Amino acid sequence: MKIYKNLLITIIDCGVHELFVPLIMDRECPLSRNECGIITFDEMRYIYEAEVSSQFYKYIFGHRLAEFRVITIRDLIRDIMVITSINKIATGTSNVIVLIKTSSRSYIYKGHRIYTKYNLEPQFLSYLTRVGFNGVPNIYAIIKYRDTNVGIFEEYIESIGDGGYPFWKSLLNYLKNMKSHDYEIPCLKVAVRIAKFHESMSLCNEGWCRTELISRNDISTWKSRL
Repeated sequence: MKIYKNLLITIIDCGVHELFVPLIMDRECPLSRNECGIITFDEMRYIYEAEVSSQFYKYIFGHRLAEFRVITIRDLIRDIMVITSINKIATGTSNVIVLIKTSSRSYIYKGHRIYTKYNLEPQFLSYLTRVGFNGVPNIYAIIKYRDTNVGIFEEYIESIGDGGYPFWKSLLNYLKNMKSHDYEIPCLKVAVRIAKFHESMSLCNEGWCRTELISRNDISTWKSRL
């Protein structure tokens, strides 16, 4: 555990994985008790998930924490210091996702709970953004703790629904009526987007993603992570 004033950085060993869980200790919670993931400390103080607190981002972007590193893809430092609201969108064992609104725009911050060097999501998103693939949100910053990816700041894009849902509805309709349906159009759009994603990744020649022959050691390493 590492403590910076009222910010507690905890890395919990769960056997198979280590979990990165930053916590804030404060006299009040910015959201409801359920949204904050509150642990009651006493009647006057709370301990809750740091990602729902503007203090967490001010610590990181204010360069007050030596073990954190911000890789800025697009400038947002001035903007992120003026947060107007934070709302939790989702949480789970692997990620916590919050919507951050500032005076000028909205961002998504995705905090990674699983603390591992094998998390390549930031590299995928950064690469796809650089090559102009329009199927991913713009990336503003990658947050590292001790050189391990722990979070991503992304462009906020309003959801239009579950990408797999049109396929499911189309299949049900086909099995029921044995004919096509309007759902085939969104299905086709999703399929084309996935194909373009694979095409973009097939052209990647960076160290982390270029084609390599697999070895027995690679298989052993992969099995050890299961």
